[in-house]
Amino acid sequence: MDIRKEGEMASTLHAGPAPTGYRASELQRYLARLPALLGALVALIGFILAGGGTYLAALGGAGITFWSAPCFSPPAIS
Repeated sequence: MDIRKEGEMASTLHAGPAPTGYRASELQRYLARLPALLGALVALIGFILAGGGTYLAALGGAGITFWSAPCFSPPAIS
């Protein structure tokens, strides 16, 4: 006979098969990885651009600047 006081829980262990886990479909697994892959791609592009900027800075600013392009030349002041 199992006599428990109010508020107590039984500590009986019920043996049985383990619950089967939910298996995600291929599309769900692909979509779960998509943000990480996109972040890695953005980081790679950032590293490439940073390397190019470092290279141009090492050349002493010999790259094309905004005002050196012919269509963006500042107006002449007379």
